[in-house]
Amino acid sequence: MRNVLITLLTCCFVQAAFAQGAPMSKAQGEQFEQELLKSTANTRTLQSDFTQYKHMDLLTKDIVSSGTMSFRSPNTVKWAYTKPYDYSIIFKDGMMKVNDGGRKSEMDIGSHKLLAQVSDMMTKSVRGDLFKDPAFNVSLFSGPKYDVVVLKPKDKELAGYVKQLELNFGKEDRKIVELKIIEPGDDHTRIVISNLKTNPALDDAVFAH
Repeated sequence: MRNVLITLLTCCFVQAAFAQGAPMSKAQGEQFEQELLKSTANTRTLQSDFTQYKHMDLLTKDIVSSGTMSFRSPNTVKWAYTKPYDYSIIFKDGMMKVNDGGRKSEMDIGSHKLLAQVSDMMTKSVRGDLFKDPAFNVSLFSGPKYDVVVLKPKDKELAGYVKQLELNFGKEDRKIVELKIIEPGDDHTRIVISNLKTNPALDDAVFAH
């Protein structure tokens, strides 16, 4: 279960910064939140490519993988890894559906508190309002290229998997562009989004298990 949850937490966010920048003032933070919510208010679907860099202190090189992310409002999300392996996770209708190279499985999210929270985090990260989640302590920073949301989990169980999340947003369009997930042992995962499309036509086949 721990490996599944680490994989989910690694998958569920869309991108983040190494340099946080200067802390935002209260006024700056309120403006940032308004601009971010405005930029996502009319988002019905999203689709993008992503590249994931998994850094582990025991390894000399990062583990690199890539794939596509698809989102359909209100809460359907699919992360599909295509390189170097085929692996997908779908959150849909209260279920988590995994396809590991043709080996399929399903789990009721509601039967597991942490999985339910992961599903909620995943949806909020794609919608752009994860920083409002009461499960996290939130700090906002203004960097030279991006504005950064830093989230630290309040829940002890979740904190056992994630020490801190850092999400980068573009200063002009307020699109999320990078995520860094730091684990308690300071290993980290960086996910870089590219070719982000807003409101593309996504039919049911895209989210097929």
